[in-house]
Amino acid sequence: MQGNSYGGSGSGGHGMPPANSKVYVSNMKPSTDERALSEMFMRFGDITQITHKGSYAFVEFADAQCALEAIKEMSQSSEMRVQMAFSKKSGGFGGGGYGNSGGNDYSPSSANGGAPPQR
Repeated sequence: MQGNSYGGSGSGGHGMPPANSKVYVSNMKPSTDERALSEMFMRFGDITQITHKGSYAFVEFADAQCALEAIKEMSQSSEMRVQMAFSKKSGGFGGGGYGNSGGNDYSPSSANGGAPPQR
């Protein structure tokens, strides 16, 4: 897919993406697939990986700033919930709670313990 660099090195040549470059996307329409996610998010920067799990997905960017821009814009202009994901392996964060099954190591990040943001 154009605009994507799946498997690229987005950390300045160290072979691993920078911290906080993965975005959690939920409240998606049932018809949303990996290709649709790619088309929606590629305008924010190079995407290194998309993990689609039915009603939610993770979109990982090569650059953390791209992830922040995607969250900022998509949160305001979309019915989808778009927020930063965090690694369960990192320790310092609590929460989760979105039924995060499926074997990945990421959960939605939130200041209120993983609960959906208040609107």
